Amino acid sequence: MQSAAVAGNLPFTYNGDSMGIAVQGIPDPQLKHYTTSLATHVLSFADPDRARPMATEFLETLSSDGELQFAVIALPAFAAAVHRLGLAEALGPAVAERGPRRWFQVLRAYADGDLARAADLLHEIGSRPDEAEARVLAGGDQRDAGLAFFHGVGATRFDSPG
Repeated sequence: MQSAAVAGNLPFTYNGDSMGIAVQGIPDPQLKHYTTSLATHVLSFADPDRARPMATEFLETLSSDGELQFAVIALPAFAAAVHRLGLAEALGPAVAERGPRRWFQVLRAYADGDLARAADLLHEIGSRPDEAEARVLAGGDQRDAGLAFFHGVGATRFDSPG
């Protein structure tokens, strides 16, 4: 059984046990970049093989496309996904020309493998869930701090590896 749901201009299709995320049909670049970042994040947990090509394509977009506008708020989730997929080293070149905005500094910290720095920048920005995820991925005492946030909001996804 296949059904389709559209929330605003976000096309999603559900077919059995899998979610198909169609971002190519979104004409607004901001919305497409926002959706691609978050879809890559979700798929990095659920289906890494499907997430990798999406991540690679969006890395190319980051290095060549124009202003991201509000879509920058989804970049930390994308950075965590790219880290999880083993592609973090590609973040640095992708945002090399993007300037000093803290959102891009977060991606550079992920690219450098400095997840504690990424978490600190996200703390300054005020993006608590993204900060907590960066701390979990950083490991050690940072992981404990990230898990404390997630447990405090009733989230248990990060209790298991992966």
